Amino acid sequence: MNNPDQVGQQPLANEETASVVEPGIAQKMLLLFSNPILLFESLRRQSSWLPPLIILILVSIAAGLIAQPYVMPSVREDVLYYLNNTPNIPEQAIQGAEERFDKAVEQGVAGSLPNILIGGIIMRSVLFFAVVTVIFLVGTIFYGGVTKYVKIMSLYSWVLPIWTLGVLIATPLMIIKNSHNISLSPALLTTPDPTSSTYFFLHNLGLFNIWAIIVLGIGFSVMYGLSRVKGLVTVIGLWMIWIVINSFVPYLNFQTWISGLT
Repeated sequence: MNNPDQVGQQPLANEETASVVEPGIAQKMLLLFSNPILLFESLRRQSSWLPPLIILILVSIAAGLIAQPYVMPSVREDVLYYLNNTPNIPEQAIQGAEERFDKAVEQGVAGSLPNILIGGIIMRSVLFFAVVTVIFLVGTIFYGGVTKYVKIMSLYSWVLPIWTLGVLIATPLMIIKNSHNISLSPALLTTPDPTSSTYFFLHNLGLFNIWAIIVLGIGFSVMYGLSRVKGLVTVIGLWMIWIVINSFVPYLNFQTWISGLT
C-alpha cells in the first residue's frame, strides 16, 4: 500500500521537475567550461547530444580542408616512412600509397573534398558510438546503473567541445609549422617517430585529452550517481587501457595518429 505522505508529495516533486528551465545550447557550452556538474545534471534530466557532435564533425572537416595543403608533405613523408620500416609490407602497397599521395596533391583540396567529408563523418561517428557503448556497458554491468543509452550519448557528446577547442588551436599551428606533427603533450620532448610506441604513448597524454577525460569522469559520476572519485577512477582507467592498446598495436596507433583521432 502506498504511504499517504508519499502520495501527497509526488505531484509536488513532479511540479518542481517540470518548473526547471533547462539551459540552451550556448548556456550548455558555457557550463561545460565553467560548471560541468550543472551541465551534466541538466543532461541527466533532459537528453541533448546531436549539436556538439555536429559541431565537432564540421570543425574537423573544415580544419582538414584548410590545413591539407600545408600538412600533406609531412603526412606523405610519415606514411612512406612507416610503410618502409614495417616488416612484410609489399612493395606494391608502398607504390600505391605514393601514387595516391601524388594524385591528392594534383587534385588539391577540391578533389579531396569527398574523401575528407565522408572520412570525417564516418570516423567521428563510429568512434563516438564505440566510446558511448563502452561507457554505457561499464556503468550498467559494474555499477548496476539504469541510465539510458541516450543519456550517455548526451554525456559524451558534451565533452566533445573540449576536443573541438583543441582542433581549433592545433590547426593554425600546423599551418605555421607546415606539418601535422603538432602535439600539446610530453611528446614535444621527443622526435616524432611514426614507428615508436613511446612517442605514441606520450602523444596520447595531451592537454586536451587529459582535460576531457577529467570532465568525462565527473559526468560519469553524475549520470550514475557515483562519488566523484569513483567516476574519475573508472573513466581514467578505461582511458589508460585505450592508451596502452593504441600505443603498442603498431597499425592501430599509426592509423589513429594520421587520422587525427589521438
